[in-house]
This record gives sequence, structure tokens and C-alpha cells, in this order.
Amino acid sequence: MPSGDQILGVTAQPRRPNLNAVILIGGASRRMGRPKATLVHGGQRLIDLAIQLAEPFVGAIFLAGRMPDGMTLESIRAACLLPVMNLSDDPTASGPIAGILAALAHDPQADWLCLSCDMPGLTREAIDWLLNEHESRRTATVGRPLDGESPEPFPAIYRAAALAPLRAYVQSGGASLRGALTAMRADVCAVPTHLAPCWINVNTPADWKRFLGS
Repeated sequence: MPSGDQILGVTAQPRRPNLNAVILIGGASRRMGRPKATLVHGGQRLIDLAIQLAEPFVGAIFLAGRMPDGMTLESIRAACLLPVMNLSDDPTASGPIAGILAALAHDPQADWLCLSCDMPGLTREAIDWLLNEHESRRTATVGRPLDGESPEPFPAIYRAAALAPLRAYVQSGGASLRGALTAMRADVCAVPTHLAPCWINVNTPADWKRFLGS
């Protein structure tokens, strides 16, 4: 399994000042039994790996949700080359939508790279591919790693124009992120076969053990 900081055979896009990153760190992680942001892979916490993945592409990094116990914003900033700020979840929504809404509302002129802390195999090459797929496309872009399966909501690119339809979806009673992507007519792109392992997410101790052994 490639580690999160590998970017082989790809020329990364230059950093975009109008593109921010939001990394979702909230959630109780009940199935995992501990905050997934604190899991360690290759000597680094998954939150730090996610930040390193985003850094080459964005102008600023935001963490959405409550910081896990024992983790401080100062310790994260110390290892980051870009500004890192914490956003409170949008109070009108729940789950990952709350963090995405908070980001879109915080800077409604920016586009957003949205990452989660449960994809330890994600690489910069995968993000670069998604950014290329997103060019001149709809309000949001996500990947479908396997034919016939549902699209994965992370990683994702949201244009600034996604704020209004996402808020309307929540106000109509919607709560599912996949449902929101459908309602917004998000662009779903087939992930190249060699990048499909990057879309593996871990939600349970068994998932984590399986990933570490792969």
C-alpha cells in the first residue's frame, strides 16, 4: 500500500491561492473506539498525513470539528508550512455535512479540497488526479473507485457555488452526504485502477488492521 506522502510519476499542480483545504476531524469514531485522526501510520498521525497531502495544492488549511482530547492546534501548526485554523461545525447540520458547510460559509469565494482522516492510503497523486478531473466541471467532484459502487464522498472538491445547494439540501431535511452529492448533481469520476487503493477508508479496528497488513 503506498504511503500518504508518495507522489510518483506525477507533476503536482501549483498551489492555488483560491483553493483551501478542510479536513474533517469531528465525529465520535464509535466503531473505531478512538478518534481516527490520532491513529498512527508510518510514524505520523492520520491528521498530520492529511495536512501534508493537502499542503502542495492549497493556500490555507482548516480543521472542521472538535479537536480530539490530547491534540492541540499549536502542535499541528508547528509541523505545517501553511496557516492552519479550526472551524466549528455548522450548527444547522450534522455529520460531515456540518464541517463542509462550515468551510464553504467561512470563505464563500474559495473552492475547497475536502479530506477526511480515515483514508490512510490517500496520495498526492490521487488528489492531483481529482483536481484535474474537476477542472471546468460541476459544483462538486468525487471519485468512484469501483464500477457499480456508490461514489466515495472523500476526497472531494467543492466549488464556492456549492454553498447554496448544500444548504438548501440540509434545510429540506437531508442529512446524507451521498444524498447531498446527488442533489447537487456532483460530478462522479471513475477512479483509475492504479489509484483505487487510495480510496480505502478505515472505520473499525478490523479495517485498520487489514490496511496495515496490506
